[in-house]
Amino acid sequence: ARGRFRVMRFSSKAEIRRVAAKIGEVYNAALASDPNHRDAYPMSDAEIARATADLMSVADPPLIKVLAHDEEICGFVFGFPDLSAILQRNDGRLGPLAVARLLLGFRRAKELIINGAGILPRFQRLGGNALLYAALEETARARAFRSVDLVQIAENTALMLRDIQTLGGQVWKVHRVYSRPV
Repeated sequence: ARGRFRVMRFSSKAEIRRVAAKIGEVYNAALASDPNHRDAYPMSDAEIARATADLMSVADPPLIKVLAHDEEICGFVFGFPDLSAILQRNDGRLGPLAVARLLLGFRRAKELIINGAGILPRFQRLGGNALLYAALEETARARAFRSVDLVQIAENTALMLRDIQTLGGQVWKVHRVYSRPV
């Protein structure tokens, strides 16, 4: 905790489901309402429910961190074990053997993917991001992940790109959206 900030930690998917709608609201306010995110649009309640169901199918509760200011949820970061090598080995098929490999790989993965992070604009630059990263790092070290890859980082998210460099990371790819008048 730092001041009035604290990081919520989860041990079950049921705990995540209880705050999922609020995380969706934070997503809409933090990412989709930012004019720099031309490719992000606010999700409807139905889309938030669908995204929650999809997330719950692959969520590893200890790798999901939510930031609260007093009792208001104001940020999040989602970590996932990197199963891409297993998916490649399975050649995109999901038979019984492939499912068994995925289930084993879920706990044995040594790479972590961070795909989803955001903080409400009025809580940015107050240190909440550092709390989220520290909490996720603690869990990643306990699980002995060897590397972390942040994916889908927009090139115009200066705060996130600066955070990566501050944490000693290397920016080697960014998410870029091109537009063209029709």
